[in-house]
Amino acid sequence: MKTVRVISRRSQDKLDSSKPFRFLTVLSCQFLTMDRRIEIVLAKIDSDPVGTQLSDLAEMVNLSRSRFRHLFKQETGVRPGQYLKSIRMRHAAMLLRTTFLTVKQIMSAVGLRSHNHFLRDFKRAHGMSPTEYRAVCGLKDKKTRLRNNG
Repeated sequence: MKTVRVISRRSQDKLDSSKPFRFLTVLSCQFLTMDRRIEIVLAKIDSDPVGTQLSDLAEMVNLSRSRFRHLFKQETGVRPGQYLKSIRMRHAAMLLRTTFLTVKQIMSAVGLRSHNHFLRDFKRAHGMSPTEYRAVCGLKDKKTRLRNNG
């Protein structure tokens, strides 16, 4: 049995609202669809969040920028910039938990240029600064790790 993630708000509205769900079983005859162009854009963002520029996404699927933003929001419930930012912040959090890279190196690795914007966006997404996040959730410093292993 295979499950499929439900993404499209428009498709969810067509279904009976008295039956809340998160996943749809493929065995059902009622499939939820998303505009193919938005699926392509989501796949591009998910595969390469660092190299993705919002200005190129509309062109990639042959839509005007305004039509692209409207269609993306209609299908996913969030604006394209918000989606890309959330993917980048999730990636930054993972790097803070699993590496010893500096905050500036992580900022660069997730495709952001402004240190202040990165700090502000990370704090909004995770409720604490990157340094605090690493202290709570991340690896311990290299010296402590070497002492404990040796």
